[in-house]
Amino acid sequence: MTIAVAGELDIATAPRFSARLGELLRRGCPRELVIDLSGVSFIDASGLRALTDLRSRVEQQQSVLVLAEVPAQMRRVIQLIGPTRRFRIRS
Repeated sequence: MTIAVAGELDIATAPRFSARLGELLRRGCPRELVIDLSGVSFIDASGLRALTDLRSRVEQQQSVLVLAEVPAQMRRVIQLIGPTRRFRIRS
C-alpha cells in the first residue's frame, strides 16, 4: 500500500498525519507500507519524529515501512539527524 503525503510535515501537521495513519494501522497493516514523500515541501523534527514513530508501529505489526521519492533536501536532513539506518528509503 502506498500513501502519498503532500505539503509540510511539521509541528502543525505531524499530529494529524500520525492520527490518520494510526487509524489505518488499527484496521490492519499491509505487509509493506510505502510513504511517498515526493509532495512534501518541508519537514521539521516533529515530522521526522512522526515518521520514526510510524516505523516503530509498523514494525510491531511485523510489517515494513518504506520511504519513497524522498526529496533531496529532506534526504539530507534525515542523513544529518542520523536515522537513515532506521528507514528503508526507495528513490
